[in-house]
Amino acid sequence: MEKKTDLRIDAVAEVRRIRDAQHEQLEGQPWEARVAFFRRRAAELNESLVKAGKLGANRSAV
Repeated sequence: MEKKTDLRIDAVAEVRRIRDAQHEQLEGQPWEARVAFFRRRAAELNESLVKAGKLGANRSAV
């Protein structure tokens, strides 16, 4: 059980590192650049969900 908990803690830490890196990347960017970034990211996530079979090809998660 401890190993599973450790993996979850590691996963949460990794998500926070990614979030913080994205925040730093967008800091000081104009609004249009931020919107474009999140639209690209949403499209990437949708594509990966479709490939994984967790989302229909004609649907969008966002």
